[in-house]
Amino acid sequence: MFKKKFLLGVTLSMALCLSSCSGGDSEVTETTVSAEVTAAPETAAAASETTTEATTEAAAEIIDTSGIEYMKEALQADWNDPFGIELYAVDLNGDGVKELFKTDYFAAGWYGLTYVYDVSDGAKKLFTAAARIWQDGDSEIYSDENGGIHLILAENYPGCSHYSDTAYFDITYDSVKMPLFTRIVKGENEYENSIYADCEVIPSFYDEEHSNWRNFDPQSCKYAEKYDGTEYTDENGKMEELIENTVYNGLTYVSKLEEFYKGSYKDFEDFDGFWQEAAPKLAEIYSN
Repeated sequence: MFKKKFLLGVTLSMALCLSSCSGGDSEVTETTVSAEVTAAPETAAAASETTTEATTEAAAEIIDTSGIEYMKEALQADWNDPFGIELYAVDLNGDGVKELFKTDYFAAGWYGLTYVYDVSDGAKKLFTAAARIWQDGDSEIYSDENGGIHLILAENYPGCSHYSDTAYFDITYDSVKMPLFTRIVKGENEYENSIYADCEVIPSFYDEEHSNWRNFDPQSCKYAEKYDGTEYTDENGKMEELIENTVYNGLTYVSKLEEFYKGSYKDFEDFDGFWQEAAPKLAEIYSN
């Protein structure tokens, strides 16, 4: 504004000087002054239009989250101060409304819990799996011969350097199953392999011994096999064959599981902070 006033003052001074020095130039001088004075309101009008456009664009970015407020109470009921949260959506029952998957992970992401909600009519929790969905891991959607949708999660439970457990979850709208659970413990000189199949998924509990969440009870499996040595851990493909025949038999690959929200303690401090971050993302999926 100061520069504009200064420029206008200089122009007027020059016009007066030209007028006093030469009467023949007075018409040109008047035109110059008129152009300068007219430019000021036109510039202001253009600035006003730019501001209006910016305000309109900002308003367009505001997402109405009123349509998904009914989910808030259900999600808050399962709030347990996680290290981070990821949200996914998969239509498991084919009704056109995607079931909501929320993964809470803890201890810098090494383990977690996944909650599954039906949000087609209110928000109802279907079940909880002691597993973290990994975006780059074995979290994939399959269909069976009847067209049913299955979400297969392969959850590795890290422990110390001497053991690692793996649970395979088969999640449908009506159930969550554990077709395979492997426990591989390294002794002083060899591996001991415990392989459990067709396990009942018991309610999630915190396993103090392994410092992790579990749905696994060896007594809930229909059978178990144990092998000594490296028969299932070497490169002969026997473990891959077992997994294929036990977990993926009769299933056809559909797609990877895609997340639509990911946040951590750096993004929110409590549930309200999480909801403020996640609600617009949820609205994009469910408001329609």
